[in-house]
Amino acid sequence: MMMTIRTSVLLLIGLQILAGNCLEEMISDDVAMIEMDGALNIALEGEESEFEGRKKREVLTDDNMNGENLEGDESDIHEREKRQVIRPPRPFPVYGSANLLNCGDRFYNPLYQYCCGERIYTRSVNDSCCCGTPYNSKTQICCKDKIYNRPAAGGRTSCCGSNLYDSRHGVCCDGQIRYVNTYGAACCGTNIYYYATQLCCNKRIQPRGSCRSCCGTTTYDYNTQICCNGYARPRGTNNACCGGTPYSTNRHICCNNKLILRVAGRAQSCCGTTVYDYTTQICCNNRVYARGTNNACCGRSLYNYNTQLCCRGRVIYKTTNSLACCGNSGYSYVRQICCGGVAYDKRNGNNRCCGYLAYNSNTHTCCNNFLVPIKPYQPLACCGLKTYNQFTSICCNNVVYSKYALNSCCGKTPYNYNTQLCCNRRVVTKGLSTSCCGNAPYNRGTHICCSGRVTPKTGDATSCCGTRPINYQTHLCCNNRVVPKPAPSSRCCCSTAFNYQTQICCGGKVYNKAQYDRCCYGSNRPYNSKTHLCCGGVTVYKGSSDRCCGSRSYNSKTQICCLNKVYTKGSNSRCCGARPYNPSTHVCCNNRLIASSTRKYCCNNALYDPNSQICCRGAVYSKSLYVCCAGFPVRYSGSNNRCCGTSTYNSVTHLCCNNRVVYKPSSSHTSCCGVIPYNYRTQVCCGGRVYTKGTRPARCCYGQRFYFTDTHQCCGFSVYLKSTYPSCCSGRPYRANQMCCQHRIFPKNLAYRCCGSLLYNPTTRVCCNNNIYVSSTTGCCANIPYLKRTHKCVNNKIVRLH
Repeated sequence: MMMTIRTSVLLLIGLQILAGNCLEEMISDDVAMIEMDGALNIALEGEESEFEGRKKREVLTDDNMNGENLEGDESDIHEREKRQVIRPPRPFPVYGSANLLNCGDRFYNPLYQYCCGERIYTRSVNDSCCCGTPYNSKTQICCKDKIYNRPAAGGRTSCCGSNLYDSRHGVCCDGQIRYVNTYGAACCGTNIYYYATQLCCNKRIQPRGSCRSCCGTTTYDYNTQICCNGYARPRGTNNACCGGTPYSTNRHICCNNKLILRVAGRAQSCCGTTVYDYTTQICCNNRVYARGTNNACCGRSLYNYNTQLCCRGRVIYKTTNSLACCGNSGYSYVRQICCGGVAYDKRNGNNRCCGYLAYNSNTHTCCNNFLVPIKPYQPLACCGLKTYNQFTSICCNNVVYSKYALNSCCGKTPYNYNTQLCCNRRVVTKGLSTSCCGNAPYNRGTHICCSGRVTPKTGDATSCCGTRPINYQTHLCCNNRVVPKPAPSSRCCCSTAFNYQTQICCGGKVYNKAQYDRCCYGSNRPYNSKTHLCCGGVTVYKGSSDRCCGSRSYNSKTQICCLNKVYTKGSNSRCCGARPYNPSTHVCCNNRLIASSTRKYCCNNALYDPNSQICCRGAVYSKSLYVCCAGFPVRYSGSNNRCCGTSTYNSVTHLCCNNRVVYKPSSSHTSCCGVIPYNYRTQVCCGGRVYTKGTRPARCCYGQRFYFTDTHQCCGFSVYLKSTYPSCCSGRPYRANQMCCQHRIFPKNLAYRCCGSLLYNPTTRVCCNNNIYVSSTTGCCANIPYLKRTHKCVNNKIVRLH
């Protein structure tokens, strides 16, 4: 059996090496294609073709910066890493640059292959599988077992069972296509309802009504009723349900649909069908235990989280090698990284997780839980299982497009937001339109969109109430009803309007403020705050009381409330669980009172003085002998009083760099560059390497490239000479005789200006909302275009000509 496993592992490693070589070739081809696409776009823009030719020659390299590399000798570490055996993670067959998957009894690389009907195909024209049949997901769509061609333009294709339909004009309800006006429509069983005016209650359509919601298959008034198990009950003081019975959480506690009367002064909670005191007891798997030193549950066992770990139901003692859980075992997060329950050593460069694999982010990236090799210092992102340059490209539906022509995604379709609109994942031409109304474009300066309907603006109606325009200066929209304002200071109370300066709304009813000035939420009853209090949904007479304790009132000057029970205050000014106490003579630790007059801080169930003691792992230690490192008490000697991982060091003579103690070369101005110490006044740290500043100002480009700021600039993860490329345009350098419009570079022309990513002549054209129009026929008002022959702009508002 052991020989068979070893043979399988060797076979998988061989496949991994072969797949890694194929993957490297494929990625290099993809990068070359992206660069060719970018160069073609730049060449079409004029003078930038010359820039592409000189780009590589003028990039500043590390060699000509006269930097001094201060890396120490780590050959012994590298030798240990070579001997290290990396165990393959359980869910994947191999570890490395590619993850092979099973297809029948064979392995394939999903980066350039796919499996269909237990056969392996190369991704070319077809790239997906539909019930055993290969198809092209870019031009076709699979609905269950049928393949359809995608529409040529503008369609929102979706599947309804095995049928294809356009979701702009229909809705799929329980496998049946309903062709309706889709804006504001949804399914209620097999029927269509409009959620602006209707409710769907358990597949039954009900009118929305005022202050109503669903309760089973009917509706109820949620201000005066409560819904329990599909039945509406009178609310009263009840604010929750226990099975089908309404109850007040201030008076009862519900344990497994069983109501139990609360006892004032007790910290009660449920454990199965019984009640327990959570300050002195603990509930595990519906059984009550005395708390003691154990303070948490681990499966069916108790444990102390100060000294132990609970890893998937297993109790493990904390050690320097078990600081946290990784799967069902402990691991040291100082030296290791945990990926999907598997611990990897950080020393081999692993610093991130990709599913169950650990990887080095300087050499790979993770795309959909698959590792893809990358070139260093490149602004790459994932597009499906491939990478692309975010500065020059976009990714829509796992396909990479050039950013210079198409700069955003509309659902799965790329589009140019300067000249087009995306309306419900449908691309339409902008023209004079500025916004979308459902699937249709419209001009918000001259029209208004209400629930998917476009209507011309009339008068001062600038907003909507359902499908109707409304003027909020004179009317209100209350539950989709247009009601006149009774006063300028008006609000809605369900379906009616009221003056909130003289009236109050409680439970959907309007009351006069002269009689009632507040609502008692929980019962939604009005009350007068000068004579009464609202305590737990119950109005009680105030008298000399000024605060609530559960459903009772009390005087906070002479009394104290602890867990809904009132006590005489006296010298007791604080609560410890359900008991009052004097903080001058006692300390409350984990709801336990401990007599003390000097030590005021808790450590588990003990007291300590932070001036002479420390609290570590729930125990008290002498501050002169111990220091707490990564949650563990470590005894130190002499001046080694600082933590570095789980060890101590002298902060005057040494540094802690990535949990490693290294010698400090100077007494001040020293910091860490990876595991290397350096002087941050005279040196610069870039990508784990140290460079000498000299007398010139220097910086690090995106944490990786060193450069002098007086002669060079950082642009798009690369360094360029300022004399040649003085400015940066969205990660691309450009010359003094060029100009940048958003992310596009053009030859400089003083007669032209930028309009978004386009150039225009302001003498004959006008720029409005990043679009160019003929200035003789079109104007711009508050960044909204309008036709001069039918409208004009007055005080930043478009009005129709009479």
